Amino acid sequence: MIIADAYLPTKTRLLCISQLCFALATLFWVFSYPFLGAVYHSKAQLLVYESVLNDEMTPSLFSIDTIEYFQERYQTLRKAHTAPFGKKCTIAISLFLTLSPFKLGWIFLSIALSITLLLKMEGSNQVLWLLPVLILLFSIENLSYPENKRSDLFPSEHYLASRYLKGPIKGSISEQYEQLKSAWSQYLIVEWANEMPSNDTDEQSIQERKGSILFNADRLMKSDSLLEISSAFQQRSSPLWLLLQVTWNCLFCLFARIPKREIRLAQ
Repeated sequence: MIIADAYLPTKTRLLCISQLCFALATLFWVFSYPFLGAVYHSKAQLLVYESVLNDEMTPSLFSIDTIEYFQERYQTLRKAHTAPFGKKCTIAISLFLTLSPFKLGWIFLSIALSITLLLKMEGSNQVLWLLPVLILLFSIENLSYPENKRSDLFPSEHYLASRYLKGPIKGSISEQYEQLKSAWSQYLIVEWANEMPSNDTDEQSIQERKGSILFNADRLMKSDSLLEISSAFQQRSSPLWLLLQVTWNCLFCLFARIPKREIRLAQ
């Protein structure tokens, strides 16, 4: 039943529109991921493969079996990267079906409640608190998801500065960049090429290149791009981000509702 005479405060309308936008944006991101996020991710991985496979130093660093393994994975990823539109649509549907039932419930309930509130439909107030309950259950479930390990492959800024710089990073942005660049070069040479940095610039460049190839090869060994794409929405989110979602939905329930006084007057 639509309460035609009920007054809907401006803040309620804005909150409903915001909630509707959040839900639709989440839905859009899931269905667009094979066309946007996955393309970016696979392209980045392809560049790493190419940097390893196309370097003339690679045959002297790896066995033939390892190189063939990289070439096979590269071709598989390249086919996935250039998959036809229909195949990507199938991937989008499969990603949607892998979403948590709590997240799916939150998406559809957010859309439905935002619309019913804007239309001033009776009964909307009674089911509002299902939103924070669903997002809270999703947050608890999300804490059991595996963490994204890609960032762990790179050393932290603190690690580079403490190990390979004589003091803390300081100066202008350009100076900090040069300091980190120098520390990164030493990191590749010492920890990946297993050599001591040469005083000769050309020799040090070769050492850095060798370390870079070995570092990138290790990244490729520890990652599975196709698996990461298929499980893109099955990874643990930041606790702060989950807390923000719960907080927003609680605030939405408190302030986005048809005032009881207006419902009584309309009746």
